[in-house]
Amino acid sequence: MQAVLLIGLPASGKTSFYIDRFLQTHVRLSLDVLATRKREAELFLTCLRLRQRVVIDNTNVSVLERAAFIAPARAAGFSVVGYHLDSDLSACLSRNAGRIGKACIREEGLYSAAARFSMPMLEEGFDQLHRVRMTATGFKISTLKERRAAEPFLDRSWASNEKDAPSPQMDKIGRTRTNRIRD
Repeated sequence: MQAVLLIGLPASGKTSFYIDRFLQTHVRLSLDVLATRKREAELFLTCLRLRQRVVIDNTNVSVLERAAFIAPARAAGFSVVGYHLDSDLSACLSRNAGRIGKACIREEGLYSAAARFSMPMLEEGFDQLHRVRMTATGFKISTLKERRAAEPFLDRSWASNEKDAPSPQMDKIGRTRTNRIRD
C-alpha cells in the first residue's frame, strides 16, 4: 500500500496534480475539505486500517507536519512517497490571485507557508521523493531519490551534488534550516 504526501506552497498545483495523477486510485485527504485535524486524523487512520492508498493533499511544508503522516504510515507497512510541487512564491501568488471564494487564501498565508518551508529529505522516512513542476502542457516529474530496501533514512544527497547546494540542518524543535556549504 502507498501513502503519498504532496508538499508545496498554497496554489502550487497540489490538488490539480492529485486529480491528474491519483484521482482514480487514491483517497484524497485535504484539510480544506475535512475542515478539522481530528477528521483528517480519523480518515487517515481509517485508510491505514483498511489498507487503502491515500494522498495527503496539504501544504506539508515542515518536517513535523510530514512526520505526523510518515510515521503512522510506515508503522502500518505503507510505502511513503513524497511529491514536492516546486513552484516559486511569485507564481503561487499569481495563481492564488486568480482564485475565487474560499479557494483564494490571504497573501499572508502564502508568505507564512514559504517561511516555514523545509525541503523534504529521504531521511524523514520517504521511500521515494519526486520533484513536480507545472508546465504549459501538464506536470513534469523527476525522481530525486529512491531508498534501497536496506538503506537507512540517513541520505541527504538527493537534493544536489553541487558544492554550493543547500545543506539542511535541524534546529532544537525539529525544523530544518538551510545553510550554504562553503569551500
